[in-house]
Amino acid sequence: MGASEIGRRLKKARLDAGLKQADVAKILGITYQAISNYERGINRVDTDTLQSLCNVYGIKVSDLLHTPAWTDEMISMYRSANTDEEKQRYLSIWGTPDFLIEETNNQREPDTEKFNFKTDFTLTPQELTRISAAMAQMNEEGRERAVELVEDLASAGRYKKTGSDNLGKEA
Repeated sequence: MGASEIGRRLKKARLDAGLKQADVAKILGITYQAISNYERGINRVDTDTLQSLCNVYGIKVSDLLHTPAWTDEMISMYRSANTDEEKQRYLSIWGTPDFLIEETNNQREPDTEKFNFKTDFTLTPQELTRISAAMAQMNEEGRERAVELVEDLASAGRYKKTGSDNLGKEA
């Protein structure tokens, strides 16, 4: 099971426990950013921290890591779901099955050719993958808000390029 799936399950367990990232961070004496990075699968959670998180959430590690076996009927219902919300409801009820974990793990890198935009910078495949994965999880309003946040960051003096950022680059 990958870090992103463990992270998804940790987030669900935290929300089920009615806790905020800041609450958990304070209890464990770590930063809320660490909790966020675990939940987003950016950082792998070590076994001691995993045990501590499960204790805070009131669940067993084995329950968190257990991958349920789905019946053929469950798989059929999931695959015939009409909306992402309906699919998410099935996942929240039945857990994430092996076949979905495998499908997710086997997905290829996004096709960067479809991102045909002119810039004076290049996104790495890893950056593109992270951005695509995050945007894919958002509804239209969330994607619009993400673009607004990027525009705000771009206009903030702290993040503006300086002359030294462009040294050695072709004009």
